[in-house]
Amino acid sequence: MSQPALRDETRRSLLRRLAARPWLCVGLPALLAFVLAALPTLVAGPPGPVAHDEWGYLLSADTFAAGRATNATHPFWVHFESVHQFHTPSYQSKYPPAQALFLALGQVLWHPILGVWISVALLVGALVWMLLAWMPPRWALVGGLLAVALYVLQGEPYPGGTQAYWSQSYWGGAVAATGGALLFGALARSVARPQVSSSVLLALGLLVLANSRPLEGLIVGLPAAVYLLVWMLSARSPGWAILLRRLVLPVLLVLGSGLLAMGAYNQAVSGDPLELPWITHYRQYCVFRTLVWQEPAPDRDWRHASLRAFYGGYELAFSERYHDLRSYLTLSLKKLANWIFFVGPVLAVLLLYVPAILRRGWMRFLAVPIVLILINGMLSFSVLPHYSAPAAGPTLAFLVEGLRRARAGRRHPGGVGRKFYALLLVALVVAAGLGLKRATDGVAASQATRRNRFERRFEEQPGEHLVLVTYAPGHAPEDAWIFNRADIDAARVIWARDMGEEGNRALLEAFPQRHVWRLTVAGRGQPVEVEELR
Repeated sequence: MSQPALRDETRRSLLRRLAARPWLCVGLPALLAFVLAALPTLVAGPPGPVAHDEWGYLLSADTFAAGRATNATHPFWVHFESVHQFHTPSYQSKYPPAQALFLALGQVLWHPILGVWISVALLVGALVWMLLAWMPPRWALVGGLLAVALYVLQGEPYPGGTQAYWSQSYWGGAVAATGGALLFGALARSVARPQVSSSVLLALGLLVLANSRPLEGLIVGLPAAVYLLVWMLSARSPGWAILLRRLVLPVLLVLGSGLLAMGAYNQAVSGDPLELPWITHYRQYCVFRTLVWQEPAPDRDWRHASLRAFYGGYELAFSERYHDLRSYLTLSLKKLANWIFFVGPVLAVLLLYVPAILRRGWMRFLAVPIVLILINGMLSFSVLPHYSAPAAGPTLAFLVEGLRRARAGRRHPGGVGRKFYALLLVALVVAAGLGLKRATDGVAASQATRRNRFERRFEEQPGEHLVLVTYAPGHAPEDAWIFNRADIDAARVIWARDMGEEGNRALLEAFPQRHVWRLTVAGRGQPVEVEELR
Protein backbone atom coordinates (compact mmCIF):
# COMPACT_ATOMS: atom_id res chain seq x y z
CA MET A 1 0.00 0.00 0.00
CA SER A 2 1.37 3.41 -0.99
CA GLN A 3 2.17 6.01 1.66
CA PRO A 4 -0.76 8.35 0.74
CA ALA A 5 -3.16 5.39 0.72
CA LEU A 6 -1.85 4.27 4.11
CA ARG A 7 -2.40 7.73 5.59
CA ASP A 8 -5.92 7.81 4.14
CA GLU A 9 -6.71 4.38 5.62
CA THR A 10 -5.31 5.43 9.02
CA ARG A 11 -7.50 8.54 9.00
CA ARG A 12 -10.57 6.50 8.11
CA SER A 13 -9.79 3.97 10.84
CA LEU A 14 -9.58 6.77 13.42
CA LEU A 15 -12.91 8.18 12.27
CA ARG A 16 -14.49 4.73 12.45
CA ARG A 17 -13.31 4.26 16.03
CA LEU A 18 -14.72 7.63 17.01
CA ALA A 19 -17.95 6.90 15.17
CA ALA A 20 -18.36 3.68 17.12
CA ARG A 21 -18.47 5.71 20.33
CA PRO A 22 -21.21 8.37 20.03
CA TRP A 23 -20.29 9.86 23.41
CA LEU A 24 -16.83 10.64 21.99
CA CYS A 25 -18.38 12.22 18.89
CA VAL A 26 -20.41 14.47 21.15
CA GLY A 27 -17.88 15.02 23.92
CA LEU A 28 -14.67 15.78 22.05
CA PRO A 29 -15.98 18.74 20.01
CA ALA A 30 -17.75 20.03 23.12
CA LEU A 31 -14.51 19.87 25.10
CA LEU A 32 -12.65 21.61 22.27
CA ALA A 33 -15.31 24.34 22.23
CA PHE A 34 -14.91 24.92 25.97
CA VAL A 35 -11.10 25.10 25.79
CA LEU A 36 -11.07 27.51 22.84
CA ALA A 37 -13.75 29.67 24.47
CA ALA A 38 -11.66 29.88 27.64
CA LEU A 39 -8.34 30.72 25.96
CA PRO A 40 -8.98 34.47 25.39
CA THR A 41 -9.81 34.96 29.05
CA LEU A 42 -6.76 32.98 30.15
CA VAL A 43 -4.68 35.39 28.05
CA ALA A 44 -6.47 38.71 28.62
CA GLY A 45 -8.84 38.21 31.56
CA PRO A 46 -12.67 38.05 31.57
CA PRO A 47 -14.39 40.24 28.96
CA GLY A 48 -16.28 43.32 30.09
CA PRO A 49 -19.89 43.96 29.06
CA VAL A 50 -20.12 46.33 26.10
CA ALA A 51 -23.63 46.20 24.63
CA HIS A 52 -26.38 47.48 26.93
CA ASP A 53 -28.18 44.16 26.44
CA GLU A 54 -25.33 42.44 28.25
CA TRP A 55 -25.94 44.50 31.39
CA GLY A 56 -29.55 43.32 31.36
CA TYR A 57 -28.55 39.66 31.23
CA LEU A 58 -25.97 40.24 33.96
CA LEU A 59 -28.61 41.84 36.19
CA SER A 60 -30.79 38.74 35.85
CA ALA A 61 -27.78 36.48 36.45
CA ASP A 62 -26.85 38.39 39.60
CA THR A 63 -30.44 38.01 40.78
CA PHE A 64 -30.58 34.26 40.11
CA ALA A 65 -27.16 33.69 41.67
CA ALA A 66 -28.55 35.22 44.88
CA GLY A 67 -31.42 32.73 44.83
CA ARG A 68 -34.13 35.21 43.80
CA ALA A 69 -36.41 35.41 40.78
CA THR A 70 -36.47 39.20 40.91
CA ASN A 71 -35.68 42.15 43.19
CA ALA A 72 -37.82 44.52 45.21
CA THR A 73 -38.29 48.05 43.89
CA HIS A 74 -35.67 50.35 45.42
CA PRO A 75 -36.93 53.46 47.29
CA PHE A 76 -34.77 55.64 45.00
CA TRP A 77 -35.41 53.64 41.84
CA VAL A 78 -35.88 56.76 39.68
CA HIS A 79 -32.15 57.46 40.13
CA PHE A 80 -31.31 53.96 38.87
CA GLU A 81 -33.48 53.69 35.77
CA SER A 82 -31.63 52.32 32.76
CA VAL A 83 -32.20 50.79 29.35
CA HIS A 84 -33.61 47.26 29.01
CA GLN A 85 -34.54 47.18 32.71
CA PHE A 86 -37.58 48.16 34.74
CA HIS A 87 -38.06 48.91 38.42
CA THR A 88 -41.81 48.48 38.89
CA PRO A 89 -43.53 46.25 39.85
CA SER A 90 -40.10 44.71 40.52
CA TYR A 91 -36.47 45.38 39.59
CA GLN A 92 -35.42 43.08 36.77
CA SER A 93 -34.30 43.05 33.13
CA LYS A 94 -36.69 42.50 30.24
CA TYR A 95 -34.93 39.40 28.90
CA PRO A 96 -36.08 35.77 29.15
CA PRO A 97 -34.25 33.86 31.88
CA ALA A 98 -32.46 31.01 30.05
CA GLN A 99 -29.30 32.89 29.05
CA ALA A 100 -29.02 34.49 32.48
CA LEU A 101 -29.36 31.11 34.20
CA PHE A 102 -26.12 29.99 32.56
CA LEU A 103 -24.46 33.26 33.55
CA ALA A 104 -25.69 32.73 37.11
CA LEU A 105 -24.20 29.22 37.13
CA GLY A 106 -20.88 30.70 36.05
CA GLN A 107 -21.12 33.43 38.68
CA VAL A 108 -21.78 30.91 41.46
CA LEU A 109 -18.81 28.78 40.34
CA TRP A 110 -16.43 31.66 39.53
CA HIS A 111 -17.46 34.33 36.99
CA PRO A 112 -20.44 34.78 34.60
CA ILE A 113 -18.21 34.19 31.56
CA LEU A 114 -17.74 30.60 32.74
CA GLY A 115 -21.46 30.09 32.15
CA VAL A 116 -20.99 31.35 28.59
CA TRP A 117 -18.25 28.77 27.97
CA ILE A 118 -20.45 26.03 29.38
CA SER A 119 -23.30 27.11 27.09
CA VAL A 120 -21.17 27.04 23.92
CA ALA A 121 -19.75 23.64 24.88
CA LEU A 122 -23.28 22.30 25.38
CA LEU A 123 -24.29 23.84 22.06
CA VAL A 124 -21.53 22.08 20.13
CA GLY A 125 -22.31 18.78 21.85
CA ALA A 126 -26.04 19.19 21.15
CA LEU A 127 -25.36 19.97 17.48
CA VAL A 128 -23.28 16.82 17.05
CA TRP A 129 -26.00 14.82 18.81
CA MET A 130 -28.55 16.34 16.43
CA LEU A 131 -26.47 15.52 13.35
CA LEU A 132 -26.00 11.92 14.50
CA ALA A 133 -29.73 11.43 13.91
CA TRP A 134 -29.43 12.39 10.22
CA MET A 135 -26.05 11.43 8.86
CA PRO A 136 -23.06 9.08 9.37
CA PRO A 137 -21.16 9.68 12.64
CA ARG A 138 -17.97 10.86 10.95
CA TRP A 139 -19.90 13.65 9.26
CA ALA A 140 -21.60 14.55 12.53
CA LEU A 141 -18.09 14.86 13.98
CA VAL A 142 -17.10 17.14 11.09
CA GLY A 143 -20.21 19.18 11.86
CA GLY A 144 -19.04 19.58 15.45
CA LEU A 145 -15.71 20.96 14.28
CA LEU A 146 -17.53 23.36 11.95
CA ALA A 147 -19.68 24.49 14.88
CA VAL A 148 -16.56 25.25 16.91
CA ALA A 149 -15.19 27.43 14.12
CA LEU A 150 -18.51 29.21 13.54
CA TYR A 151 -20.13 29.61 16.94
CA VAL A 152 -17.10 29.72 19.24
CA LEU A 153 -14.58 31.79 17.28
CA GLN A 154 -16.58 33.94 14.88
CA GLY A 155 -17.60 37.52 15.59
CA GLU A 156 -20.51 39.71 14.60
CA PRO A 157 -20.83 40.13 10.83
CA TYR A 158 -20.21 43.87 10.69
CA PRO A 159 -17.18 46.10 11.27
CA GLY A 160 -16.54 46.98 14.88
CA GLY A 161 -18.66 44.15 16.25
CA THR A 162 -17.60 42.16 19.28
CA GLN A 163 -15.28 39.36 18.19
CA ALA A 164 -16.43 35.81 19.00
CA TYR A 165 -19.54 37.25 20.52
CA TRP A 166 -21.29 33.94 21.21
CA SER A 167 -18.40 32.80 23.43
CA GLN A 168 -16.90 36.09 24.68
CA SER A 169 -19.94 38.19 25.50
CA TYR A 170 -22.97 37.88 27.78
CA TRP A 171 -25.74 38.14 25.18
CA GLY A 172 -24.79 35.43 22.67
CA GLY A 173 -27.08 32.87 21.08
CA ALA A 174 -25.61 29.56 22.28
CA VAL A 175 -28.48 28.80 24.67
CA ALA A 176 -31.22 29.39 22.09
CA ALA A 177 -29.25 27.46 19.46
CA THR A 178 -28.96 24.55 21.90
CA GLY A 179 -32.74 24.53 22.27
CA GLY A 180 -33.10 24.28 18.48
CA ALA A 181 -30.54 21.48 18.27
CA LEU A 182 -32.34 19.49 20.99
CA LEU A 183 -35.67 20.01 19.26
CA PHE A 184 -34.61 18.83 15.81
CA GLY A 185 -32.35 16.04 17.07
CA ALA A 186 -35.12 14.65 19.28
CA LEU A 187 -37.67 15.06 16.48
CA ALA A 188 -35.64 12.86 14.12
CA ARG A 189 -35.16 10.21 16.80
CA SER A 190 -38.83 10.26 17.80
CA VAL A 191 -39.92 9.68 14.21
CA ALA A 192 -37.38 6.89 13.73
CA ARG A 193 -38.16 5.17 17.05
CA PRO A 194 -40.17 6.86 19.82
CA GLN A 195 -38.41 6.74 23.17
CA VAL A 196 -39.14 8.50 26.45
CA SER A 197 -35.63 9.99 26.51
CA SER A 198 -36.05 11.58 23.07
CA SER A 199 -39.47 12.90 24.02
CA VAL A 200 -38.10 14.51 27.18
CA LEU A 201 -35.31 16.18 25.20
CA LEU A 202 -37.78 17.38 22.58
CA ALA A 203 -39.89 19.07 25.24
CA LEU A 204 -36.77 20.43 26.94
CA GLY A 205 -35.66 21.96 23.63
CA LEU A 206 -39.01 23.71 23.30
CA LEU A 207 -38.74 25.08 26.85
CA VAL A 208 -35.21 26.35 26.23
CA LEU A 209 -36.44 28.15 23.11
CA ALA A 210 -39.42 29.62 24.97
CA ASN A 211 -37.11 31.00 27.64
CA SER A 212 -34.37 32.33 25.36
CA ARG A 213 -35.84 33.49 22.02
CA PRO A 214 -39.63 33.02 22.41
CA LEU A 215 -40.74 34.42 19.03
CA GLU A 216 -38.05 32.72 16.97
CA GLY A 217 -38.52 29.56 19.03
CA LEU A 218 -42.19 29.55 18.12
CA ILE A 219 -41.30 30.07 14.46
CA VAL A 220 -39.02 27.01 14.31
CA GLY A 221 -41.20 24.98 16.66
CA LEU A 222 -44.34 25.21 14.55
CA PRO A 223 -43.03 23.28 11.50
CA ALA A 224 -41.56 20.68 13.87
CA ALA A 225 -44.94 20.29 15.59
CA VAL A 226 -46.78 20.03 12.25
CA TYR A 227 -44.32 17.43 10.95
CA LEU A 228 -44.64 15.40 14.15
CA LEU A 229 -48.45 15.55 14.10
CA VAL A 230 -48.65 14.49 10.44
CA TRP A 231 -46.31 11.59 11.16
CA MET A 232 -48.36 10.53 14.20
CA LEU A 233 -51.51 10.42 12.07
CA SER A 234 -49.82 8.54 9.23
CA ALA A 235 -49.60 4.80 8.66
CA ARG A 236 -45.86 4.94 9.47
CA SER A 237 -46.43 5.65 13.18
CA PRO A 238 -46.15 2.70 15.60
CA GLY A 239 -49.68 3.09 16.96
CA TRP A 240 -51.35 5.25 19.58
CA ALA A 241 -50.61 2.98 22.52
CA ILE A 242 -46.86 3.37 21.98
CA LEU A 243 -47.17 7.05 21.06
CA LEU A 244 -49.08 7.92 24.22
CA ARG A 245 -46.67 6.06 26.48
CA ARG A 246 -43.39 7.06 24.85
CA LEU A 247 -44.11 10.40 23.22
CA VAL A 248 -47.28 12.28 24.12
CA LEU A 249 -47.32 11.82 27.90
CA PRO A 250 -43.59 12.56 28.46
CA VAL A 251 -43.81 15.69 26.28
CA LEU A 252 -46.93 16.93 28.05
CA LEU A 253 -45.46 16.24 31.49
CA VAL A 254 -42.22 18.12 30.80
CA LEU A 255 -43.92 20.97 28.94
CA GLY A 256 -46.60 21.30 31.61
CA SER A 257 -44.02 21.50 34.40
CA GLY A 258 -41.99 24.04 32.41
CA LEU A 259 -44.99 26.22 31.67
CA LEU A 260 -45.95 26.27 35.35
CA ALA A 261 -42.41 27.39 36.22
CA MET A 262 -42.58 30.09 33.53
CA GLY A 263 -45.89 31.31 34.92
CA ALA A 264 -44.44 31.49 38.43
CA TYR A 265 -41.46 33.49 37.15
CA ASN A 266 -43.70 35.91 35.23
CA GLN A 267 -45.88 36.34 38.32
CA ALA A 268 -42.87 37.23 40.44
CA VAL A 269 -41.40 39.67 37.91
CA SER A 270 -44.39 41.30 36.21
CA GLY A 271 -47.23 40.46 38.59
CA ASP A 272 -49.07 38.47 35.90
CA PRO A 273 -48.32 34.80 35.11
CA LEU A 274 -49.19 35.43 31.43
CA GLU A 275 -47.15 38.62 31.00
CA LEU A 276 -43.56 38.23 29.88
CA PRO A 277 -41.03 40.68 31.36
CA TRP A 278 -40.40 41.93 27.82
CA ILE A 279 -44.02 43.10 27.63
CA THR A 280 -43.76 44.80 31.02
CA HIS A 281 -40.71 46.71 29.86
CA TYR A 282 -42.22 47.59 26.48
CA ARG A 283 -45.34 49.08 28.08
CA GLN A 284 -43.29 51.32 30.34
CA TYR A 285 -40.56 52.51 28.00
CA CYS A 286 -40.64 51.45 24.35
CA VAL A 287 -42.35 53.08 21.37
CA PHE A 288 -40.69 51.34 18.40
CA ARG A 289 -42.66 49.16 16.04
CA THR A 290 -41.87 45.47 16.47
CA LEU A 291 -43.00 44.58 12.91
CA VAL A 292 -42.62 46.74 9.83
CA TRP A 293 -46.35 47.38 9.26
CA GLN A 294 -47.09 48.51 12.82
CA GLU A 295 -47.33 52.09 14.02
CA PRO A 296 -45.08 53.38 16.82
CA ALA A 297 -46.64 53.41 20.28
CA PRO A 298 -47.48 56.74 21.99
CA ASP A 299 -44.74 58.45 23.97
CA ARG A 300 -44.14 56.99 27.42
CA ASP A 301 -43.63 58.70 30.76
CA TRP A 302 -39.86 58.99 30.47
CA ARG A 303 -38.44 60.63 33.56
CA HIS A 304 -35.00 61.37 32.13
CA ALA A 305 -33.91 63.07 28.93
CA SER A 306 -31.38 60.32 28.15
CA LEU A 307 -34.11 57.65 28.30
CA ARG A 308 -36.25 59.73 25.98
CA ALA A 309 -33.28 60.04 23.61
CA PHE A 310 -32.69 56.28 23.71
CA TYR A 311 -36.24 54.92 23.44
CA GLY A 312 -37.87 57.76 21.56
CA GLY A 313 -34.84 58.53 19.41
CA TYR A 314 -32.16 55.87 18.99
CA GLU A 315 -34.44 52.79 19.13
CA LEU A 316 -37.31 54.42 17.28
CA ALA A 317 -34.94 55.42 14.48
CA PHE A 318 -34.27 51.75 13.75
CA SER A 319 -37.92 51.03 13.09
CA GLU A 320 -38.39 54.24 11.12
CA ARG A 321 -35.79 53.30 8.52
CA TYR A 322 -38.43 51.49 6.47
CA HIS A 323 -39.97 54.66 5.10
CA ASP A 324 -40.14 53.42 1.49
CA LEU A 325 -39.70 50.26 -0.55
CA ARG A 326 -36.13 51.05 -1.52
CA SER A 327 -35.08 51.50 2.12
CA TYR A 328 -36.86 48.30 3.07
CA LEU A 329 -35.08 46.28 0.38
CA THR A 330 -31.69 47.81 1.21
CA LEU A 331 -32.02 47.00 4.90
CA SER A 332 -33.37 43.54 4.15
CA LEU A 333 -30.24 42.76 2.15
CA LYS A 334 -28.12 43.94 5.07
CA LYS A 335 -30.04 41.60 7.35
CA LEU A 336 -29.37 38.70 4.99
CA ALA A 337 -25.68 39.54 5.26
CA ASN A 338 -25.96 38.67 8.97
CA TRP A 339 -26.24 35.04 7.91
CA ILE A 340 -22.54 35.06 7.07
CA PHE A 341 -22.22 34.32 10.80
CA PHE A 342 -23.99 30.98 10.32
CA VAL A 343 -22.18 29.89 7.17
CA GLY A 344 -18.85 31.69 7.52
CA PRO A 345 -16.98 33.48 4.75
CA VAL A 346 -15.18 30.26 3.82
CA LEU A 347 -18.17 27.91 3.80
CA ALA A 348 -20.52 30.28 1.98
CA VAL A 349 -19.37 28.64 -1.26
CA LEU A 350 -21.25 25.49 -0.16
CA LEU A 351 -24.51 27.30 -0.87
CA LEU A 352 -23.83 26.38 -4.50
CA TYR A 353 -24.81 22.83 -3.51
CA VAL A 354 -28.27 23.79 -2.20
CA PRO A 355 -30.18 22.24 -5.17
CA ALA A 356 -28.40 18.93 -4.57
CA ILE A 357 -28.89 19.16 -0.81
CA LEU A 358 -32.63 19.67 -1.21
CA ARG A 359 -32.95 16.30 -2.92
CA ARG A 360 -32.88 14.70 0.52
CA GLY A 361 -36.23 14.66 2.31
CA TRP A 362 -34.87 15.69 5.72
CA MET A 363 -33.00 18.59 4.19
CA ARG A 364 -36.20 19.86 2.55
CA PHE A 365 -37.88 19.79 5.95
CA LEU A 366 -34.99 21.60 7.63
CA ALA A 367 -35.17 24.29 4.98
CA VAL A 368 -38.60 25.29 6.32
CA PRO A 369 -37.48 26.72 9.71
CA ILE A 370 -34.53 28.44 8.02
CA VAL A 371 -36.82 30.15 5.51
CA LEU A 372 -39.31 31.11 8.22
CA ILE A 373 -36.55 32.67 10.34
CA LEU A 374 -35.35 34.60 7.28
CA ILE A 375 -38.88 35.89 6.64
CA ASN A 376 -39.18 36.92 10.28
CA GLY A 377 -35.93 38.83 9.89
CA MET A 378 -37.34 40.70 6.92
CA LEU A 379 -40.43 41.72 8.90
CA SER A 380 -38.69 42.65 12.16
CA PHE A 381 -37.04 46.03 12.61
CA SER A 382 -33.67 44.64 13.75
CA VAL A 383 -32.04 41.23 13.53
CA LEU A 384 -28.67 40.15 14.93
CA PRO A 385 -27.30 36.62 14.54
CA HIS A 386 -28.28 35.58 18.06
CA TYR A 387 -31.88 36.49 17.22
CA SER A 388 -31.83 33.72 14.60
CA ALA A 389 -29.99 31.24 16.82
CA PRO A 390 -32.86 28.66 16.92
CA ALA A 391 -32.13 27.94 13.24
CA ALA A 392 -28.40 27.34 13.81
CA GLY A 393 -28.84 23.55 13.88
CA PRO A 394 -30.68 23.22 10.56
CA THR A 395 -28.22 25.65 8.96
CA LEU A 396 -25.26 23.59 10.17
CA ALA A 397 -26.88 20.46 8.75
CA PHE A 398 -27.04 22.20 5.36
CA LEU A 399 -23.34 23.04 5.57
CA VAL A 400 -22.32 19.50 6.47
CA GLU A 401 -24.45 18.06 3.69
CA GLY A 402 -22.83 20.55 1.34
CA LEU A 403 -19.40 19.32 2.44
CA ARG A 404 -20.52 15.74 1.79
CA ARG A 405 -21.52 16.74 -1.72
CA ALA A 406 -18.23 18.54 -2.25
CA ARG A 407 -16.29 15.56 -0.91
CA ALA A 408 -18.14 13.11 -3.16
CA GLY A 409 -17.09 15.16 -6.18
CA ARG A 410 -19.59 13.53 -8.52
CA ARG A 411 -19.49 16.54 -10.79
CA HIS A 412 -15.72 16.96 -10.48
CA PRO A 413 -13.79 14.41 -12.54
CA GLY A 414 -10.23 13.59 -11.61
CA GLY A 415 -10.73 13.99 -7.86
CA VAL A 416 -11.35 17.74 -8.00
CA GLY A 417 -14.17 17.36 -5.50
CA ARG A 418 -11.88 15.90 -2.84
CA LYS A 419 -9.29 18.58 -3.50
CA PHE A 420 -11.99 21.23 -3.14
CA TYR A 421 -13.08 19.64 0.14
CA ALA A 422 -9.50 19.58 1.46
CA LEU A 423 -8.99 23.20 0.42
CA LEU A 424 -12.14 24.20 2.31
CA LEU A 425 -10.94 22.47 5.46
CA VAL A 426 -7.52 24.15 5.28
CA ALA A 427 -9.15 27.55 4.77
CA LEU A 428 -11.47 26.86 7.69
CA VAL A 429 -8.55 26.03 10.01
CA VAL A 430 -6.80 29.24 9.00
CA ALA A 431 -9.98 31.27 9.56
CA ALA A 432 -10.44 29.63 12.99
CA GLY A 433 -6.88 30.56 13.99
CA LEU A 434 -7.44 34.16 12.94
CA GLY A 435 -10.74 34.12 14.82
CA LEU A 436 -9.01 33.05 18.03
CA LYS A 437 -6.57 35.96 17.71
CA ARG A 438 -9.41 38.42 17.07
CA ALA A 439 -11.36 36.97 20.01
CA THR A 440 -8.48 37.73 22.35
CA ASP A 441 -8.15 41.24 20.96
CA GLY A 442 -11.90 41.71 21.36
CA VAL A 443 -11.78 40.70 25.04
CA ALA A 444 -9.05 43.27 25.67
CA ALA A 445 -11.06 45.93 23.82
CA SER A 446 -14.18 45.17 25.88
CA GLN A 447 -12.25 45.72 29.09
CA ALA A 448 -11.00 49.09 27.80
CA THR A 449 -14.39 50.76 27.31
CA ARG A 450 -14.81 53.97 29.28
CA ARG A 451 -17.40 52.72 31.72
CA ASN A 452 -15.55 49.46 32.42
CA ARG A 453 -12.36 51.40 33.11
CA PHE A 454 -14.13 53.65 35.62
CA GLU A 455 -15.85 50.65 37.24
CA ARG A 456 -12.44 49.08 37.89
CA ARG A 457 -11.03 52.41 39.04
CA PHE A 458 -13.67 52.81 41.76
CA GLU A 459 -13.56 49.15 42.81
CA GLU A 460 -9.79 49.36 43.30
CA GLN A 461 -10.17 52.27 45.72
CA PRO A 462 -10.95 51.63 49.40
CA GLY A 463 -14.46 52.04 50.74
CA GLU A 464 -17.82 52.15 49.00
CA HIS A 465 -18.79 54.60 46.29
CA LEU A 466 -21.84 56.39 44.90
CA VAL A 467 -21.33 57.68 41.36
CA LEU A 468 -23.68 60.39 40.05
CA VAL A 469 -23.70 60.45 36.25
CA THR A 470 -24.53 63.49 34.15
CA TYR A 471 -24.81 63.16 30.38
CA ALA A 472 -23.34 66.21 28.63
CA PRO A 473 -24.48 67.54 25.22
CA GLY A 474 -23.18 65.34 22.44
CA HIS A 475 -23.49 62.17 24.50
CA ALA A 476 -24.72 59.19 22.41
CA PRO A 477 -27.97 57.84 23.92
CA GLU A 478 -26.90 54.23 23.38
CA ASP A 479 -23.76 54.83 25.50
CA ALA A 480 -25.56 54.12 28.79
CA TRP A 481 -23.65 54.11 32.11
CA ILE A 482 -26.35 53.59 34.77
CA PHE A 483 -26.14 49.87 35.49
CA ASN A 484 -26.18 48.29 38.93
CA ARG A 485 -26.05 44.98 40.76
CA ALA A 486 -29.23 43.17 41.76
CA ASP A 487 -28.74 44.19 45.40
CA ILE A 488 -28.03 47.88 44.83
CA ASP A 489 -27.41 48.79 48.49
CA ALA A 490 -24.79 46.05 48.91
CA ALA A 491 -22.77 46.97 45.81
CA ARG A 492 -19.35 48.53 46.31
CA VAL A 493 -20.09 50.94 43.46
CA ILE A 494 -23.58 52.34 42.91
CA TRP A 495 -24.31 54.16 39.67
CA ALA A 496 -27.08 56.78 39.84
CA ARG A 497 -28.50 59.59 37.74
CA ASP A 498 -27.52 63.07 38.79
CA MET A 499 -30.89 64.81 39.36
CA GLY A 500 -29.56 68.10 40.67
CA GLU A 501 -28.78 69.29 44.17
CA GLU A 502 -32.38 69.15 45.37
CA GLY A 503 -33.16 65.86 43.63
CA ASN A 504 -29.99 64.20 44.97
CA ARG A 505 -30.41 65.27 48.62
CA ALA A 506 -32.46 62.29 49.82
CA LEU A 507 -30.28 59.85 47.88
CA LEU A 508 -27.09 61.21 49.44
CA GLU A 509 -28.65 61.08 52.91
CA ALA A 510 -29.52 57.42 52.36
CA PHE A 511 -25.84 56.55 51.77
CA PRO A 512 -23.97 58.71 54.29
CA GLN A 513 -20.85 56.49 54.48
CA ARG A 514 -20.15 56.33 50.75
CA HIS A 515 -17.66 58.35 48.77
CA VAL A 516 -19.67 60.42 46.28
CA TRP A 517 -18.45 61.24 42.79
CA ARG A 518 -19.92 63.12 39.87
CA LEU A 519 -19.04 61.99 36.34
CA THR A 520 -19.91 64.18 33.38
CA VAL A 521 -19.98 61.96 30.31
CA ALA A 522 -19.78 63.55 26.86
CA GLY A 523 -19.58 61.93 23.43
CA ARG A 524 -17.33 58.96 22.67
CA GLY A 525 -13.71 59.98 22.43
CA GLN A 526 -14.29 62.95 24.73
CA PRO A 527 -12.77 63.04 28.24
CA VAL A 528 -14.97 62.21 31.22
CA GLU A 529 -15.00 64.92 33.88
CA VAL A 530 -14.60 63.56 37.41
CA GLU A 531 -15.48 65.50 40.55
CA GLU A 532 -15.34 64.20 44.10
CA LEU A 533 -18.30 65.55 46.08
CA ARG A 534 -17.76 63.77 49.40
